[in-house]
Amino acid sequence: MPRPSFFLWTVVSPTEWPPRELVVISKSRRATDGLEVEVLAGPDGRFTVRYELGEEREFFVFQPMMIVGPVNTWKRLSCGFNENRVELSFGGLSLLLDPDGQAPCAFQVNDPSAAPPPRELVLPDVDLAIANSRLEELFIRLLQDIDQAAMSDDWYELVKASGNLRQLFVDRSTLLDQVNQTYRKRLTFRILDPSQSARHLVSNVDAHWRVLDPTPFPSSTQVVEVSRDRFLQAEVMHHGGASASVRDLISACANAMGGVHHGPPLTPGERVVLKFNEVFTISEAEISLVGLVAVCRISLAAMRPLLEAMTAAKRGGQ
Repeated sequence: MPRPSFFLWTVVSPTEWPPRELVVISKSRRATDGLEVEVLAGPDGRFTVRYELGEEREFFVFQPMMIVGPVNTWKRLSCGFNENRVELSFGGLSLLLDPDGQAPCAFQVNDPSAAPPPRELVLPDVDLAIANSRLEELFIRLLQDIDQAAMSDDWYELVKASGNLRQLFVDRSTLLDQVNQTYRKRLTFRILDPSQSARHLVSNVDAHWRVLDPTPFPSSTQVVEVSRDRFLQAEVMHHGGASASVRDLISACANAMGGVHHGPPLTPGERVVLKFNEVFTISEAEISLVGLVAVCRISLAAMRPLLEAMTAAKRGGQ
């Protein structure tokens, strides 16, 4: 019996190759029929695809691969099933099924500049000394906490950062509005153009998520500057016919995952975020937290004009 068709793709940047142990690169489960597909990478430099539907489970092992050039460059990984055929592509290189490991291949990195920049603080020089009031000190401390959380791989630190983002942007009287009432700075958020996402360019996408932070893609031409409202409205997830925005992502992490409260999701957008956590992971990380890191970094970068205005006011008052 032919297998149901399925297509999965993501972008990966290995920190080392081959990995020291078996790792999950990507995992997805389709809501309509429960089909689950998992892509793993092993210390022998080989990808394995696990296909599971009901009681049927199969493993597809591909040829050993070595990477020539910088390992940690961004590469597209795609996996597709069509009737009785399975295909796996890494950075445009189609890999062959090779259960015996008799056909090793090499992937040549042609653009070393595609390597993501090292993770570092977005606002390394922000100083509490620029605060002109207790409110501004609270604002700066909150930004510092968000910046540190975005550097962390600890899920707890990231979940707690969602509460800070909610206080900054989403609450009825946001901390940002209270601080900016004095300075009236027009803040813009630099993001990858949401209209250029795969969901808008390719038909019949069952599930889709997108990281909006352009920092890892310095050569991208799909960068736009938007207002806070447009940033919060930007779509970051789509699953089961419903979508989740940046605002939904912050709210789900803060209101349902423990950033402020822990409980059931309250809105359709929050439900999409939590459902996505169930059906899709990348490098064993919850998708919501991967997306939240990007939201943290975009938000912090947008605060620079306001921090500069606070610094100028402090110097003028001395």
